[in-house]
Amino acid sequence: MPGIPTGKSSVIKGKAGAAQSKTFDLKVRQGKYVSFYIVICAKFPHNYLQKFSAYRFLEKTWKDNFGDLKNRLVYEKRIKFNTYSAIEFQYEDARHNVVTTARYYLIGDRTYLITAITPKIGFENGYANKYLDSFQILK
Repeated sequence: MPGIPTGKSSVIKGKAGAAQSKTFDLKVRQGKYVSFYIVICAKFPHNYLQKFSAYRFLEKTWKDNFGDLKNRLVYEKRIKFNTYSAIEFQYEDARHNVVTTARYYLIGDRTYLITAITPKIGFENGYANKYLDSFQILK
């Protein structure tokens, strides 16, 4: 992706307690259309993670944060990232004519939400999947 993402740190307060969060986002113009590519990393309290299996934690937190959206869910599926649990989901927002595709990973006590928001008309170009497939954990 061309460009340099902007980043910020914050604290997310929710049902899980306080989680340290880092967000990086990049806005990319493709002709008259704009796409957004976002990475959010959050470190959750270890005692909260102990209450759930990895998939249950991911499903619960994604539904707590995104479940009330008025968008149409296209699909949601469990996936693996190396040996880690993950969920991939996609929804369409007809009001803004965009498609959001995201992968939500749980790796240790950290979650990673990798998101591509692209215009529905240009979604077929494959940039969203290339972006999502490029995610790696570096040690």
